[in-house]
Amino acid sequence: MLKIFQKAKNQFIRTSIVLFLILSFLILLYTFYISEINFQGSKHEKYIKYYILSLFLILFFLTSLRFSKKFQEYLVIITFSTIISLYTFEFYYFLKFDYRVTTVKYKKIVKESKIKIYEDFKKMNIQSIPYYRVEKEFLHNNQVIFPVSGVSKIKTIYCNENNKQINYMSDRYGFRNEDKEWDNKKIDVVLIGDSFAQGACVDNKNTLSANMKKKSDLSIINLGISGHGPLKELVVLREYAEFIKPKKIFWFFYEGNDLTKDLEAELSSDFLKKYFHPDFKQDLIKKQKNIDNLLLKDFRKKMLFENQTNDSITKLNNNHVSKFKDFLENTKYLRLWAVRNILKKNISKKKIDPEFKKILKLAKNEVNSWGGKLYFVYLPEKTRYQNTFYREVYSDQFRNKKKILDIAHSLNLQVIDVDDDIFYEIKNPTDLYYLHFNESGYKIISNHLSGYIKNEYYF
Repeated sequence: MLKIFQKAKNQFIRTSIVLFLILSFLILLYTFYISEINFQGSKHEKYIKYYILSLFLILFFLTSLRFSKKFQEYLVIITFSTIISLYTFEFYYFLKFDYRVTTVKYKKIVKESKIKIYEDFKKMNIQSIPYYRVEKEFLHNNQVIFPVSGVSKIKTIYCNENNKQINYMSDRYGFRNEDKEWDNKKIDVVLIGDSFAQGACVDNKNTLSANMKKKSDLSIINLGISGHGPLKELVVLREYAEFIKPKKIFWFFYEGNDLTKDLEAELSSDFLKKYFHPDFKQDLIKKQKNIDNLLLKDFRKKMLFENQTNDSITKLNNNHVSKFKDFLENTKYLRLWAVRNILKKNISKKKIDPEFKKILKLAKNEVNSWGGKLYFVYLPEKTRYQNTFYREVYSDQFRNKKKILDIAHSLNLQVIDVDDDIFYEIKNPTDLYYLHFNESGYKIISNHLSGYIKNEYYF
């Protein structure tokens, strides 16, 4: 029995060392990929230490296979202990300091704040609705409707990122514009995108569209909606922009979630995928009254559900089950999670990338059909500028900026890269953000975009 145990132990130790050796090879290969392929050898000096480390580990673990069994046993124990200790410390660090860990709590606070504001407006006989993302189709009079805008002409309780609550009055189609903008016989420019295009979280006068209007005498319509990804943006273009037929459309792409989260979710909707057919439309611009009724009814349902479940949720949040659930939730924010997601998303992107290109091609063709021009505006996320890990691994690999821009260039779109074209001249780009851009961020970007409106740039 003792001999069997000893044999099994020796086998485990040897297998562990071989595993360490394989991992060392993988570190070397990944370093080569990042340094030589991704950055095309332009950052040798930065990655030389990883080359040295991985080569050292390979030689060390390879040599250790010839050492005594006792030495190998100590090596395995020390190596495993070191790895466990490092990740334990990292877990503590991320749990205590990483801003993403507080996301769930932050969203809960935001929701409660919006409901309170809604109740206050209600007491003052002001009709309002907290902004929320529409993620499903509705059945109305035996007809399916998938809204891609909000409730029309209503006080919309939007967001708060700098201790200042932002609300706005929606226009006749549920977007963030002064309603009179739609009365213009000719609308020159349209903005399409998510919350960044919509103007989170600044006053009406500080949004991209408002700043661009200050720089020109042209009429501009903002069709940005929080939570939209490329497929819903195609829907907005076909349902609303096509009705306007502007000469210039700025399509905003946010690297933080447009491809890796939003589009992935949108492609799960069979209804939204109908828009891959160029002739499919819902004629939403003619159905705003129905959209208003459906969204208000849906909101009242959500309110009722919230009221019914608040007590039970409060109780759940105080028990040990919830705390353990939070623990499990928080562990995914270890850097190991990020690496896992890089691998996962690189696999999923093989399926998403062709769909993304198809969407952009459809958008370009539709804009070209009425003689307009489509501009592709690439928006960087704040984390890109916070530390080296996010900038060079997370943002460049996980977000895959180069591939996205290559797709846009392959379709001969005019590309405006806010990261390289604008922010590279700024010493601390993080100063231009709350979570979204702040007033200065929107102003700097809109000033640059205004050059394209006034044809100051020639290509």
